[in-house]
Amino acid sequence: TNVLVALGAKNGVELWFDEGSNSEWARSFCRRRGDQRVHSYTYTFEQAKKDRDEYFTLFKGVKAWHERQVEEPIHTRSLGGRRRLSVMSRQEKLNTPVQSTGADMLKAGMRTLWLNRDLLGQAFPILAVHDENALQVYGTEDDVKHTQGLLEKFMVESAQPFLKTVLVEVDSKYGRTWG
Repeated sequence: TNVLVALGAKNGVELWFDEGSNSEWARSFCRRRGDQRVHSYTYTFEQAKKDRDEYFTLFKGVKAWHERQVEEPIHTRSLGGRRRLSVMSRQEKLNTPVQSTGADMLKAGMRTLWLNRDLLGQAFPILAVHDENALQVYGTEDDVKHTQGLLEKFMVESAQPFLKTVLVEVDSKYGRTWG
């Protein structure tokens, strides 16, 4: 399997796995969106197993959680309490609580933005997608930077109650368009 590594991606490092047919497209996409360095290399099954074993050695709690997954359908819950019934696949059993908790945190952040809208001045939420809130700000660059600071503050404050023992960090950026 070929692995394309984009350094400087939104969350630091992004891996794209493919069987070679889309690697040129993925490389081009990463460069167009401004990733600083893009590399491609072959990732063998043996290397993947070694990396997985090292990961589980470092994160024993995650390994135990993986091992506790049962074969029959289960109900999962996010840290916010939302549930998904009759989850069948092992991957969904592992992924659903994580993705659902991310959605809980995004929604909590949207609520905090709404409750504090009087502090935002001429800034308005215009879009929430996956793990991002986009705001449109009318004003000077100082207004934009002020709004950016408030957005980061509100998102951290909203997410921290879900992740009591994990430090919450928020990345943000601004530009002339949200695209």
